This record gives sequence, C-alpha cells and structure tokens, in this order.
Amino acid sequence: MKTTKWYVYLSFLLMIIFFMYHFKSPNKIRSTKFKDDISKEFNSIVINKYIDKENHGYNTCLFKNKDNTIKFIFGFDRSGLFEYIEIGDSIIKPSGDSLVIVKRNEIVKEFMLDYGIE
Repeated sequence: MKTTKWYVYLSFLLMIIFFMYHFKSPNKIRSTKFKDDISKEFNSIVINKYIDKENHGYNTCLFKNKDNTIKFIFGFDRSGLFEYIEIGDSIIKPSGDSLVIVKRNEIVKEFMLDYGIE
C-alpha cells in the first residue's frame, strides 16, 4: 500500500482556500447589486422588456430618456415591478432611493426595489 504524498494534501488545502476566497456569498452579491441600482437615476420610457437568456435568464428592461438608452437588469428584484411594467410606461427613479414610480395613462403606481437583503 502506497502512502499519500504531502503535496496531495497541500493541493487540496490550497483548493479549499482558493474557493473560499474567490467566491462571494449570494447575500454579498445581492447587496452590491442593490447599492449599485439604488445609485441609478432615470426618468424614462420603457422601450423593451425581455428575459435575457444569454445573461442567466435575468429579467431585463430597456429605458429611453432624452440622451441615451438605459439597460436595467431585475435579476434580484422581488417587488413585482418587472411583471407590472409594459412597453410605453413612464418610469421614474430618483438617485439614492429604492422608490420606482410607474406611470401608465392616468395610473400611477409605486414600487420599492426589494432584493431580499436582510
């Protein structure tokens, strides 16, 4: 019977350390995405809404304002906003706030972005 060499144990230990160091927890990823999305500001019109199969199947919308098109990914949001909005809706989000206002004809509805962060 052959004894296991010390480098096999060392390799295994280094692999464990590598995976622990390089992979973020889901809560940390959600928190980082939430902070990034909170900082965004827009006063736009919804021009497209789709599930991006090339990007993990994330719910995605395109908003058009005066100067450019904004791509907003609803990958972690649980507020129901993506399900509610339709192409042609006006969508307003102030910077630094999780409040999103959707205007459709005479109807105004408010949503709070909810990423399930404790």
